[in-house]
Amino acid sequence: MEKYPTLFGCATGGDGSIIVIGVPYDRGTDSGHAGCAAAPSLLRRLSSPEHFRVKNGELYDLAKRETIFRGHVVSDLGNIRFRATHHTDDEYLEFVAQAVAAVARKGKKPLVLGGDHLVTLAVLRGLSQAGRAFQVLQFDAHHDYDVIGTGERPTHASFMSFVAAEGLAKQVIQVGVRGLAWGAPPAPNGITMATVTALKEVLMRDVDVYVTVDTDAFDPAVAPAVSYPVPEGLPFAALGAALEQLRLAGLNVIGADWTEYNPTFDTANNITGRVILRGLSQLIQSLADARG
Repeated sequence: MEKYPTLFGCATGGDGSIIVIGVPYDRGTDSGHAGCAAAPSLLRRLSSPEHFRVKNGELYDLAKRETIFRGHVVSDLGNIRFRATHHTDDEYLEFVAQAVAAVARKGKKPLVLGGDHLVTLAVLRGLSQAGRAFQVLQFDAHHDYDVIGTGERPTHASFMSFVAAEGLAKQVIQVGVRGLAWGAPPAPNGITMATVTALKEVLMRDVDVYVTVDTDAFDPAVAPAVSYPVPEGLPFAALGAALEQLRLAGLNVIGADWTEYNPTFDTANNITGRVILRGLSQLIQSLADARG
């Protein structure tokens, strides 16, 4: 098998129970804010052994000198690249959906590295194609349910409208939303906003969870490298607190993604990328702790 940099140095291929998939796609936003396509490969390069390492199925934090999880194998399929054979964006996104569906049908859990937030629509379509029923926990500064015009294709600002219209999720819970423009449309049925502390009141019991993270959910002081920063965002600790709520509720996390990291706007030492790696390690823990 072709060798390539993998997340946290894990094995290549699809043998793991948690499968990393890179989706280097940023055509869901306008060209003036492109750059998220570079994120999957950069995150892998940043996740060098000096920070975390996967060995024998264990994710080890070298700085804290502790094992983050045991007994689950993570493997990395590499990037699904946009190629000339994908004649349209929709064909490419359908190819992504089919790849996720194939992973899910084998009882494995996708961990997707975006790309802009439109990639999440493809992932959710794939899970639906595989027959999975789920609710979505979304960390985001923006509602992402802009009104869909006639014949309009989805974007990173409207993909949740398509999720609702296609009935892909039992419900969507949004945490961190604050970038609501004047005259924002009413939320589609099944999409609600909540605080981290209120999650236990709105989560559906006995319904699997998919977690999607937009980097701009967090305050720009924590994660500045985003295309559309909004002040007064979540502290980074909110992610761990929310995942703990899922654990306490006994809910199964069937997949996750991290989107909208734009390395173009990061610091010289990639501070946002390094914060994201900490978040990805927490997502892996949540995926590993949950039932199969």
